[in-house]
Amino acid sequence: MHLVDNFSQKRKVLILDSDKKKKFTYFLNEPISSKGICFFIHGIGDSSTTFSKLINTAYLEEYSTLYYDLPGFGINKNIKIKEFKDNFEILSSLIYLHSQSTKNNCFVGHSMVGLILLLTLVNQDFITNKFNILTIEPSITPVDLDFFRHIQEPPIGIGYDGFVENSKSHIGQSIYSKEYYDNLTNSSDLTFKKCVKDINDNFFVYQSLIFQSKMPFIYTYGQRSLNPNFRENIKQHSNIEVKSFHMAKHWVHIDAEKEFCDFFTNDFLNNNS
Repeated sequence: MHLVDNFSQKRKVLILDSDKKKKFTYFLNEPISSKGICFFIHGIGDSSTTFSKLINTAYLEEYSTLYYDLPGFGINKNIKIKEFKDNFEILSSLIYLHSQSTKNNCFVGHSMVGLILLLTLVNQDFITNKFNILTIEPSITPVDLDFFRHIQEPPIGIGYDGFVENSKSHIGQSIYSKEYYDNLTNSSDLTFKKCVKDINDNFFVYQSLIFQSKMPFIYTYGQRSLNPNFRENIKQHSNIEVKSFHMAKHWVHIDAEKEFCDFFTNDFLNNNS
């Protein structure tokens, strides 16, 4: 397989009309003939490298690929947001900019970013083209709320510093533990704290918005994740297709890389082209 690894040549900048001082960097790769566009969004612990296999797969399947780090994370680490909900406006602007030229738009989001992606798309009034959403254990179950309670700032939880230190102690225990730690340290602690607080304060409001929206999306999870029964119960919502992966934990697309990549290609991309 030929990998598309020179992403830096496609660096682009998003500037919002509401705040022209901030420049949000993202990357776009376009094949000669494109079936559509696949958006990859990254946040806490994620980066383009943890999704490199999927990004390359989408490109080789003749999809344009766009990947973007949320403010406070990765390449956009030094960009500050006033409120958690600012993520929705920024992501919405990015989607609007690149979704209008194709009838086939695909989205991939993991964990907290999966939650942000769903909340952004739920509130869009411009979704007239074809939108297909693949989430990887998005933060919408009671298990996820427990996690965000755990990483609240002391004395309630372990906080950003405790979370980073805990992640450091797990280096070597999985194929992505070192990269996860590196990604955490390449984050703004202030943005991290802001995101964690907002999700704890508004979790049930966000969950209700997503479940009541009837917006269709795919929910994938690992059967070795904490409390997989909570995740499997998501299927009671008729708009959500649930797919589990036997040998995977929270990082489903890495733990079950080949199986997940096959599903991504055959059941997600090719079914939507």
